[in-house]
Amino acid sequence: MRKLTVLTTAMLMLVGMAVSANAQSVAPSAAGFHAQIKNATLFKQAACRGWGAHCAPGWVWRCSPLGCACVPCI
Repeated sequence: MRKLTVLTTAMLMLVGMAVSANAQSVAPSAAGFHAQIKNATLFKQAACRGWGAHCAPGWVWRCSPLGCACVPCI
């Protein structure tokens, strides 16, 4: 009976240490997740500037050596 008590106590201690180690390793990532969710939005930006002289919302006028054109906002 004594062996069973010692074995049960040892198992409970191991489980307790595993749970506490797991809780400590989760805490830093939870803080990082909170920071990410604080800056998150549910909506994607619809337009860079709205209607421009040449381009619709979501597009901007860019020129290169080959010519000018509307390109998507980045």
